[in-house]
Amino acid sequence: MTSEAVKLARRFHDLYEQMAPGFGYTTREETRRFIPESPNGKLMIAVCEALAASPEVAKLIAEAVAAERGPEVWLIYKNGRGWYRPNAQGYTNAVAEAGRYTYADAMKHSHPNGPEGPRDGMKIKHIENVLKDEAAAIRRGATL
Repeated sequence: MTSEAVKLARRFHDLYEQMAPGFGYTTREETRRFIPESPNGKLMIAVCEALAASPEVAKLIAEAVAAERGPEVWLIYKNGRGWYRPNAQGYTNAVAEAGRYTYADAMKHSHPNGPEGPRDGMKIKHIENVLKDEAAAIRRGATL
């Protein structure tokens, strides 16, 4: 069980509980709270792990991101700090919270000392490659 699968299962559960009444559905009292150790929690985590390991799901996520943001979506990573947040305001270890940049903006932020100067431990990565790396890490059971 990966921590990312637990986070995803918790988020899925919370959204499910929140949205159920709008569909005229009443959830069971004993499953209204997400408990990872419960049979329901274990099942949700296992489903999330299986989905995350699916190449089809990784492709769907990449396509959805590309459709939403356009093909020129780059993320900026600084060694020892994490991903740049939107508008280069702080850092995060969560790809979902990372800022999305055009290639030109990503290059500008990742080359603070000019194109030939030191990069200060920064690199840019296209969103498709980031998502492929994340999917591979989940398949390996690594935490992200």
